Amino acid sequence: MLYTEFVNDWFPAVLDEFVAAAAADVCTTLGACSQAAVREVTCQDCQTGVHDLSKWLEMEDQVVQHVRFLQEGVCAGDDECVGAVADWYPDMNKHTNQNFIVHQDGVLCADQCEAPTTQGPSPTMQYGN
Repeated sequence: MLYTEFVNDWFPAVLDEFVAAAAADVCTTLGACSQAAVREVTCQDCQTGVHDLSKWLEMEDQVVQHVRFLQEGVCAGDDECVGAVADWYPDMNKHTNQNFIVHQDGVLCADQCEAPTTQGPSPTMQYGN
């Protein structure tokens, strides 16, 4: 089932490759980091960052790179997978970013926001301003 492949294989692989493995580049690309000074991340900084990251993951040039990465890596010669990624990944990525990631900014940023309703995934972050 494509949804299961997207959730379990495709999207986590993309996040690992394009976000986690390239965190410094992502931070710079989104304009959140500089060499100047380190400061504490506010609730607004975090929520803006989640929204900016989501928009960046949806950009056409990023989606093209994601599809190529998945087809060459995760699919590794499986023609059915290659076709499914090409046909379904772009829309699934957009849906996930717009309907799950952006709408979970309160949870994702719980540690940076004053009155979290759910425990966030990480302690207070710091980045260059």
